[in-house]
Amino acid sequence: PDYRPLMIQGQLTSIRIVPGDKSMKLFVLGKKAVDIKPPTEFRPEIIRVTAFSKDSQEDLKLTPEGEYYTVTPPKWQNPYSLRIETKLNEQLEKLEVKLPARKP
Repeated sequence: PDYRPLMIQGQLTSIRIVPGDKSMKLFVLGKKAVDIKPPTEFRPEIIRVTAFSKDSQEDLKLTPEGEYYTVTPPKWQNPYSLRIETKLNEQLEKLEVKLPARKP
């Protein structure tokens, strides 16, 4: 299968998506412009991931795994988009990305 990582950028965070067979990994990074506070206060996090298409919507299981989050893909087949909600120092941001259809 074709599993190329994707990168999306918002105002507060950037997220690298690494697709896989049974799950995908999401790495969340802060932007340099807001990287002024000590690292303990500067901890961007993902609070919700929703998969959606024109017919369906599903909140996905999100598991923190140290440096990244593991997400279980939706029950339906491709193509679909992800809405990723992040939080950084009490500020919320929603990012959306359309995932390319996986090639067998």
